Amino acid sequence: GADSIRLYRTMLQDRYGSIAQLNAVYQCSYTDFDVIDPPRHFDARTRADLPFYLDWAVYKEYQIATALNRLGSMLRVRGISVPLYHDVAYSISTPIDMAALQSQPMLDFVGTNLYASQEEYADTIARRVRYQLGTQRLPFVPEYGAGLWWFHPRTHTPAEESFTVLTGLMHGLKAINFYMLAERDRWQGSPITRHNERRPGYADFFQRLSHLVNERRLMETETFCKVLLLQNYDLKRFQAVADQLQDAYLGLLGIPPNLGIGLIDFGFSLPPETPGNLSDPQSWISQISAQLEAWQIEYQIGDTHLSADQLGRYAVIALPSVDFMSAADQEQIIAYVQQGGHLLIGPLVPTLDQHMRPYAGLSRLIADPAAQGKGKITLLTDPAALSHLDLSDYANPITISNPALRATLRISAAQRLLFVANPTAQPQMTTLHNTTALDGLWDVSGRYHGEAIMLPPYTVFIWSTSA
Repeated sequence: GADSIRLYRTMLQDRYGSIAQLNAVYQCSYTDFDVIDPPRHFDARTRADLPFYLDWAVYKEYQIATALNRLGSMLRVRGISVPLYHDVAYSISTPIDMAALQSQPMLDFVGTNLYASQEEYADTIARRVRYQLGTQRLPFVPEYGAGLWWFHPRTHTPAEESFTVLTGLMHGLKAINFYMLAERDRWQGSPITRHNERRPGYADFFQRLSHLVNERRLMETETFCKVLLLQNYDLKRFQAVADQLQDAYLGLLGIPPNLGIGLIDFGFSLPPETPGNLSDPQSWISQISAQLEAWQIEYQIGDTHLSADQLGRYAVIALPSVDFMSAADQEQIIAYVQQGGHLLIGPLVPTLDQHMRPYAGLSRLIADPAAQGKGKITLLTDPAALSHLDLSDYANPITISNPALRATLRISAAQRLLFVANPTAQPQMTTLHNTTALDGLWDVSGRYHGEAIMLPPYTVFIWSTSA
């Protein structure tokens, strides 16, 4: 509506400062911000056309952040003093900009919902939790499915519920609101029935989980993780504005988003939507993540809008990139490297900024290793070249022998909790390798002495050891 268009124009003025600067980027001759109309369709034909459309993706992020901050202000002036958070349904990229949302003065933290089956462990549970650990002030799920809506084809069993919750916790969640612990209309699988009775199996799991969380002070532990995969925000924006299918919400039908990208050649060395696509197992970022998992190196997922402090928590950062990248984001990455971080970048180094104008940021650092300061940059034009690097310092201190399984550590000053998950439909055998004693804590008993352990399909075992 008219109010949204006015806000769009305000965003442009905030972003460019003057109409002359906007005209220089857009290669237009607008007389004032008030005469600029937003795009209705993606009609870019040349690279020079792109900034106008990419700014529309920026506006959607701006609109959400502005609206939430305004709502928070309305609550605060009316005396509401409890922490305020935003409940994100599912997005882990534009138009939800986690960094922008968490910088709003009236918003305390942000959380992403999580409803998933056991078969969706890798693509939904692990990915979203890793993203929350990598981006959010409080890794929090506002709605973690405890049961499902009535229209789902089947209700999760207690065993499935156990697997989906424990795998979220193993990757580092710090806060959870279960939805719905107490059953409501048109809901199935809650541990408490609408008659306020315990539902056998379901209630037993949540009672055990409560003991684990409280007795082990689980939410006070930290995930052992030194590596971050960055989603390149500029590439995500390009995909968002160039997608011709999004208006019809065809993604809900499982249609691959890349089918919506047009065939216009903008003169880029590679298609911008390809290297950073976590859903494509052949993409640069997916091949990097697969190698890390093979090495039992736990990683988290962030994006290029993270602050220098957030980036500085990690020893290694992997960044997918093509020809263009925001100048400000490049400078943040440069600061990370110069302060001692190790950047893995590929398959290309950006030579343009977000306005498609030449920018020698990361390209300058790669050409001049002395400018890299205390850190270093490794260019991986082929992600398979990662296998030649030694990242063993960042592997889990406790390892497992079976690559089909997943293991993580949650650590505090007093203890280590080893989670081992079998995310497959077949029983899996493994041995554990650790220098200190491991005691069975969840679904496994006794002290571990080096024997082979069998994990049934879709199960999680937990061991404890002193720190």
